[in-house]
Amino acid sequence: MARHLCALALRPTAPRFLLETHSRVFLLAVQVAVASGFPADKVRIVWVDQAESGRSTTQVITLDQSGRLGDGWPLTALGEDLRLARELALLGRPRAEGR
Repeated sequence: MARHLCALALRPTAPRFLLETHSRVFLLAVQVAVASGFPADKVRIVWVDQAESGRSTTQVITLDQSGRLGDGWPLTALGEDLRLARELALLGRPRAEGR
Protein backbone atom coordinates (compact mmCIF):
# COMPACT_ATOMS: atom_id res chain seq x y z
CA MET A 1 0.00 0.00 0.00
CA ALA A 2 2.85 2.40 0.80
CA ARG A 3 4.36 1.86 -2.65
CA HIS A 4 1.04 2.59 -4.31
CA LEU A 5 0.51 5.78 -2.29
CA CYS A 6 4.06 6.94 -3.02
CA ALA A 7 3.45 6.39 -6.74
CA LEU A 8 0.26 8.43 -6.54
CA ALA A 9 2.08 11.19 -4.67
CA LEU A 10 4.52 11.57 -7.58
CA ARG A 11 1.79 12.38 -10.11
CA PRO A 12 1.66 15.95 -11.45
CA THR A 13 -1.74 16.48 -9.83
CA ALA A 14 -0.99 14.40 -6.76
CA PRO A 15 -3.61 14.15 -4.05
CA ARG A 16 -2.71 14.74 -0.42
CA PHE A 17 -3.10 11.89 2.02
CA LEU A 18 -3.63 11.87 5.74
CA LEU A 19 -3.15 8.39 7.14
CA GLU A 20 -3.33 7.17 10.70
CA THR A 21 -1.53 3.91 11.30
CA HIS A 22 0.08 1.77 13.92
CA SER A 23 1.73 -0.31 11.21
CA ARG A 24 5.46 -0.68 11.51
CA VAL A 25 5.44 -2.38 8.09
CA PHE A 26 3.81 0.66 6.47
CA LEU A 27 6.31 3.01 8.08
CA LEU A 28 9.24 0.83 6.99
CA ALA A 29 7.87 0.69 3.43
CA VAL A 30 7.76 4.50 3.32
CA GLN A 31 11.31 4.65 4.68
CA VAL A 32 12.45 2.21 1.97
CA ALA A 33 10.70 4.32 -0.69
CA VAL A 34 12.54 7.44 0.51
CA ALA A 35 15.87 5.60 0.63
CA SER A 36 15.15 4.44 -2.94
CA GLY A 37 14.64 7.97 -4.23
CA PHE A 38 11.14 9.08 -3.22
CA PRO A 39 11.44 12.74 -2.11
CA ALA A 40 11.62 12.91 1.67
CA ASP A 41 9.97 16.33 1.61
CA LYS A 42 6.77 14.67 0.37
CA VAL A 43 6.50 12.74 3.65
CA ARG A 44 5.45 14.20 6.96
CA ILE A 45 5.21 11.98 10.00
CA VAL A 46 3.38 13.29 13.02
CA TRP A 47 3.64 11.36 16.28
CA VAL A 48 0.64 11.87 18.56
CA ASP A 49 1.04 11.07 22.23
CA GLN A 50 -1.30 11.38 25.15
CA ALA A 51 -0.11 12.57 28.54
CA GLU A 52 -1.46 11.13 31.78
CA SER A 53 -3.60 14.27 32.05
CA GLY A 54 -5.39 13.17 28.87
CA ARG A 55 -4.00 16.03 26.80
CA SER A 56 -2.61 15.07 23.39
CA THR A 57 0.63 16.43 22.00
CA THR A 58 2.09 16.19 18.51
CA GLN A 59 5.67 15.93 17.30
CA VAL A 60 6.65 16.27 13.63
CA ILE A 61 9.24 13.67 12.65
CA THR A 62 11.30 14.13 9.51
CA LEU A 63 12.97 11.56 7.30
CA ASP A 64 16.37 12.11 5.76
CA GLN A 65 17.08 10.97 2.18
CA SER A 66 18.35 7.65 3.56
CA GLY A 67 14.91 6.99 5.07
CA ARG A 68 16.15 7.42 8.64
CA LEU A 69 13.81 8.95 11.17
CA GLY A 70 14.89 12.35 12.45
CA ASP A 71 14.86 13.92 15.88
CA GLY A 72 11.79 13.53 18.01
CA TRP A 73 11.04 9.89 17.26
CA PRO A 74 10.09 8.36 20.63
CA LEU A 75 12.40 5.52 21.61
CA THR A 76 9.42 3.49 22.81
CA ALA A 77 7.44 4.02 19.60
CA LEU A 78 6.03 0.84 18.15
CA GLY A 79 7.84 -1.17 20.82
CA GLU A 80 4.72 -3.10 21.73
CA ASP A 81 5.01 -5.17 18.54
CA LEU A 82 8.48 -6.32 19.57
CA ARG A 83 7.23 -7.26 23.04
CA LEU A 84 4.33 -9.24 21.57
CA ALA A 85 6.59 -10.96 19.01
CA ARG A 86 8.91 -12.03 21.82
CA GLU A 87 5.95 -13.31 23.85
CA LEU A 88 4.65 -15.25 20.84
CA ALA A 89 8.07 -16.79 20.24
CA LEU A 90 8.29 -17.89 23.86
CA LEU A 91 4.81 -19.40 23.72
CA GLY A 92 5.73 -21.28 20.54
CA ARG A 93 8.78 -22.96 22.06
CA PRO A 94 8.44 -26.68 22.62
CA ARG A 95 7.66 -27.28 26.26
CA ALA A 96 9.40 -29.88 28.36
CA GLU A 97 7.13 -32.73 29.41
CA GLY A 98 5.54 -32.27 32.77
CA ARG A 99 5.07 -28.54 32.43
